Amino acid sequence: MSWQFWLRGRGPTPLSTQVRNAVIDRFDISDEVVDGLTMIRKSGKFAGRKVTNIRIFNSDSASIHVTRYSDLDSQTGSISFTGRLETGGYLYLDEPKINPRQAPAVANSD
Repeated sequence: MSWQFWLRGRGPTPLSTQVRNAVIDRFDISDEVVDGLTMIRKSGKFAGRKVTNIRIFNSDSASIHVTRYSDLDSQTGSISFTGRLETGGYLYLDEPKINPRQAPAVANSD
């Protein structure tokens, strides 16, 4: 995985290839749904180890403009997945917070 340390903590970014593939493989989610997802990161610790915490969300369905990891603290319903990246490229994803197999509702423009 290519670590882009200069992007960490600087707002939402597209899913990395590793995260994208993990979401598709582990949760059997279509490419169409995953294309609408964005992630935001924050450095932290887990069991005494340095990790990068991630939150994956659909920026179109978030009711606020997300610029920092903590912006989603009050919008937990907008978070699709949470997880962490550890040294060595290990990725851990928690169970989905919402049903990610359903594409977000699109407003009818009739």
